[in-house]
Amino acid sequence: MDKNKRQQNIVILIIITCVLAILFGVGFLRIGGRSLPQQKKSILPGIGKIINTQINENSK
Repeated sequence: MDKNKRQQNIVILIIITCVLAILFGVGFLRIGGRSLPQQKKSILPGIGKIINTQINENSK
């Protein structure tokens, strides 16, 4: 029972972080994308790293 509840919490956290990352990314690219084209490339891997660390911390 506890394991299932924990898995649900992890899935919810992943969904929330993905949604926030997408919203932040879209907003950032709209605002800063035209003036900072180099920033686009470095932000997507950054979001990936954040999500990966989140998953790794939750799986412990």
